[in-house]
Amino acid sequence: MKELREIYRSDSYKQGIFTVELQNDSLYNWKVKLYKVDEDSGLHKDLQELTNHPKLEDHLGLQFLFKVSCY
Repeated sequence: MKELREIYRSDSYKQGIFTVELQNDSLYNWKVKLYKVDEDSGLHKDLQELTNHPKLEDHLGLQFLFKVSCY
């Protein structure tokens, strides 16, 4: 998939802002971990408040499921 290749080449990926994992080696099921967000955003402020919570991880987890399309 061309899009995934472009993501792996992106500066944001290389800088560790996010990671992408294929679930079950499927190009149609991505698990994304977001480690940084815009520091001026409300989301960043909310995440800072939760930083020391013992049961939370250090990222936002997202899952993307893409439809398989036949050409």
